Amino acid sequence: MSMCESIILHYLDKLTDEPLYEKAPNMRPIVGEFKDYMDLVINIKKANFVFEAHTGVGKTTFGLSLYHKARLNEIPYDVIFIRTSYIREIIGRDVKKLLKIIFDHSSEEFENGSRYIYTTTNLNIECNSLYECIDRYYSSRRSGEALERPRELIIILDELEQVYEWDITTETLINWFSETRKYYDENGVVPIKLLILLPKVLKVRELKQNIERFNRMTYVFTEFRELKIDENILRDYLYKLRDNVSPIFAKLLQDDGFKRLLKVLTALQSGRWIFPLLRKAMAKSICKAVNGQIQGDVGQFLKTITTSITSLPTVSAEEILDKFVIGLTEGMLFRADYRSHAIERWTAGFAKLSEKILGGRGERIQPIRIGYQDYILPDISRNVIIWFSLRKSIARDVMQEIIGNILRRIRVTGRIKTILLYPAFSSIVIERSLTLPISEGERRQQRGITFEFKYRALSPEELAAIVSLGGVISLDIAIAEKVVEEIVDDINALMTS
Repeated sequence: MSMCESIILHYLDKLTDEPLYEKAPNMRPIVGEFKDYMDLVINIKKANFVFEAHTGVGKTTFGLSLYHKARLNEIPYDVIFIRTSYIREIIGRDVKKLLKIIFDHSSEEFENGSRYIYTTTNLNIECNSLYECIDRYYSSRRSGEALERPRELIIILDELEQVYEWDITTETLINWFSETRKYYDENGVVPIKLLILLPKVLKVRELKQNIERFNRMTYVFTEFRELKIDENILRDYLYKLRDNVSPIFAKLLQDDGFKRLLKVLTALQSGRWIFPLLRKAMAKSICKAVNGQIQGDVGQFLKTITTSITSLPTVSAEEILDKFVIGLTEGMLFRADYRSHAIERWTAGFAKLSEKILGGRGERIQPIRIGYQDYILPDISRNVIIWFSLRKSIARDVMQEIIGNILRRIRVTGRIKTILLYPAFSSIVIERSLTLPISEGERRQQRGITFEFKYRALSPEELAAIVSLGGVISLDIAIAEKVVEEIVDDINALMTS
């Protein structure tokens, strides 16, 4: 990386990260807004919202962006945003202490955790249940503002699952969501909205099912959404740079190569991958345009060069990312200088995934590769087989072929649970179970072996995380590790379901 690129990158980083995490920054944080999701929370007359996404997609950025919009009076709400994982020692397992932190800002709990609490309002409400808190909040606002509409409140809890065990998290959310519904039924208003940010794991689906079983009316009062980064969010980031830094950034959107890069980055989803790479592309293009020469203050320099530069040089996706990673975002999973290189990376990635699935149990189970598109982990001690397939099409004949191949290599008996991991863009015929005959010598004892199937689609982001563990170094390995951990959580849930 050139000195010119490094200077611009550092400048762009400071425009986003530092002001975003400050409670009252001197400047507005420059981030791509999750506008559609914000509109959903603001405009839908529901009280409960659950947004899920993998680590790094932007849950915290989404929550803090809402806080800053409320702080700048751009939305008709007050916002309390709490980074709950940082205050778990303060609240322990006591849900009432969390209510104190939210509603009683004169409490010891709030004072001790204030560093991680972003609030646009000062509350002094003592209450023992969420229903009571809502009622006292609404009454105080209504009396304080006479005949004007009371300002509504959005409470955002980030990483709640890291504070409580999942059963407590589930119980708490079901109770709270039920109380917001009860208040609406009795009073016809939604003075408080709960916005819960959770990791993308199957347990969120369990929460959804549990709420529906518990109370249908609470279920319809709760919105579940997956938080995703789309091209509009990336474009919004460039428009913010255009409006607040320099018109030069909008010129990038005129280039076809840059538009393709946006599509590739969007497929990766993780904001902690996307935005550093996007800034790298912007810096590279600008430095090409000025022959690597930056004079004086970088901010002022970027403003002045617009008059002398009519267009910016193309920066291709291949200049920013490994073409193997680009391939998997575009549905070409074996794109590399040589197919053997791609196979090596997938093999190494699945081996690392297998280690995570085994969870350090000390077992030395060697993953099996069948052909170049299918990988098998025979976890026979748990009567489970993990089948990782990179095929674009999986039908019954393929399943019979792979299962037959497994039977020739591994001795199994009875009913085997088979968890099939496959690319989300693949065409797949869902089979619940397949029974294959065993060899003639053993058929007298058994008629066959039944494989029961569970399925888990893998997004390009998840595929990128798996293969990153196998040695792709152009993506942040720490984020890849977290995404893979969340995939493993899903696999474990499928094993026991």
